[in-house]
Amino acid sequence: MGSVLSLLLGPVDLPPLDAVRAALRRVATENPHARLDWRLDRATLRWIPGEPTDDMVTEGEPWPIGTDIGAVVDSMVAHADPDLPIQFVRFPRHLGMIVRHALSDGRSNGAIIEAVAAAASAGEYAPVASHPSGRAPMLSAAWATFGRDPQRLRAAFDDRPKRPAPREPGLPVTWSPSRRTLYGSLDGAVRDETVARVKKSAGKVSNFAVVAIALIRALQEAGVNVSPISNVVVDLRTYLDGEWINGNFLGALPIRIDEETTIAEVSRQIRSGMRSARPLAGALLSSARTGGRRRRPVTPTVTDPAAPVSVAFSDVGMRTNIPFSPGGEHLYASSSEPDGPHGLTIVALHTREASLVSASFHDNVIDPARVVAALKAFAQDFGRLVDGDGSS
Repeated sequence: MGSVLSLLLGPVDLPPLDAVRAALRRVATENPHARLDWRLDRATLRWIPGEPTDDMVTEGEPWPIGTDIGAVVDSMVAHADPDLPIQFVRFPRHLGMIVRHALSDGRSNGAIIEAVAAAASAGEYAPVASHPSGRAPMLSAAWATFGRDPQRLRAAFDDRPKRPAPREPGLPVTWSPSRRTLYGSLDGAVRDETVARVKKSAGKVSNFAVVAIALIRALQEAGVNVSPISNVVVDLRTYLDGEWINGNFLGALPIRIDEETTIAEVSRQIRSGMRSARPLAGALLSSARTGGRRRRPVTPTVTDPAAPVSVAFSDVGMRTNIPFSPGGEHLYASSSEPDGPHGLTIVALHTREASLVSASFHDNVIDPARVVAALKAFAQDFGRLVDGDGSS
């Protein structure tokens, strides 16, 4: 409930403020299950349907050339109205969105901001969501996946990467959140040429595996102590035959990426994990531990400064229908909630022109200069980072 994220895309040819508000109302009316008009009853932690209001869209101050885009998306979170689960900011040539993660997930959030941007700028947009999630989508997915073969559930739990030996904890220090986002981009032509070369030599590998291993190697080269176990955020709608339900329906697939891991091995781990339904099994276990209760998050007050950095990847794939206006560099950034003091959440989105990467972390635990260096290497030395893999 406490996780708040923001999105920013552009350049987009946006009309005046009232016209953007009208576009939001149109999208909400024509997509009644998109939750655009919901408010939160904080006492019961229940959602209350309503209708979009003018305060859901505000005017943002333009930023000068050279502004840190990560600071822009973080600022949107810092200045968000706590009583609005979802809100938009109209900048001169960009549209921003702030949303509480309990309302929706990456797939829905991207569809929402792109729909509002398209409705405001061009008048036409793709639908946001087809139908509501219902009361028990997790149980429906579990029955469809494991119901006829309960042994598959055991196999899913067995399909886990080898974890490192337990380490001696360091002395705990007091800690409070200090969220920061850094943003970078990789030229699409460089990406496509490198990925094609890897696939030619290594066989069946995913685009994500190539990008992920380059990012991990860039972090390692920059001196970030990265845990060998990373988490890949996956859409659990896969286990509902891909039905596009609304809400937040994500899971995590842990994979091992260390100095010896090849791109081909990353791809194999992802295929194996999705085939065994490991992310769904993990989500079921998490739900069982909480008993299905609504929970208020507890923020840690201490941390172990010697603990490794835990990377979480959220790759939303290739987008081809974003209503970018001609001219100007494509921008699609996000600020995400890191998973604890040592969490580093990397969100990647790809267009034909570029791969756009946002990295969110706590800068009083993870050195921002090292993350800056890693993103710079990712953008400028992508081919070299990938070629460190023996399979390529």
